[in-house]
Amino acid sequence: MVEKIHWKTADERATELAELADALTELIGVLLREQLFPEAVPWFQEYRERVLACAGGPTPEQAELNELARDVPAVIDLHPRWEPPLCRLEDGSYAIEDWYVRLQPAHSRVQRAAFSLRITGEYERDLQEPVWPWQQKPR
Repeated sequence: MVEKIHWKTADERATELAELADALTELIGVLLREQLFPEAVPWFQEYRERVLACAGGPTPEQAELNELARDVPAVIDLHPRWEPPLCRLEDGSYAIEDWYVRLQPAHSRVQRAAFSLRITGEYERDLQEPVWPWQQKPR
């Protein structure tokens, strides 16, 4: 198995920044439509402006992308053990709050898009079977 690293290109970075901007637009729309976390809307709008400024210029340095990825605002899923809010149903059971169900997909999309900026490259794998020395044909 042969492994080599693929470093992200300027075009791939531009695509990632565009995805992050689109995800932020979607999230801001959900927050406004559902009237959730009104104090957070300006944070996400300001952050979106930073993303667009970064995308509109020359290819940013990795340090700038790392800073941008670390600065993404979050309003839910704030740590690994964070649990969604539950409401009690009429039958006595519990269910996840409706507002969380509507917000979580857009919020997760933003978090994933921001995290992808921190990845500089990835291994490409040639999944062909290895040829062991005893399997090689004599010359």
